[in-house]
Amino acid sequence: MHEPETAYKKIVPELQRKMWFLNHAPMISVSGMEKKRITKIFPVIDEIIAERKKRIPTPEINRFIKDVTSGVQLSL
Repeated sequence: MHEPETAYKKIVPELQRKMWFLNHAPMISVSGMEKKRITKIFPVIDEIIAERKKRIPTPEINRFIKDVTSGVQLSL
């Protein structure tokens, strides 16, 4: 059996590669069987909730869309 920290460091890059669409999401290591690091979940949940409640003003979104689409020619 690998040391937990070594196994975690080995697994994380593979998970990030396979689950690239979740790279923006926090990743934590917990052990339900050994009941280790479980309390680390709660601060991460609070952080996610705070991020979810953030609002981006419409003018800022419009500017972003304009910047991204400027110079892009649509073909019909």
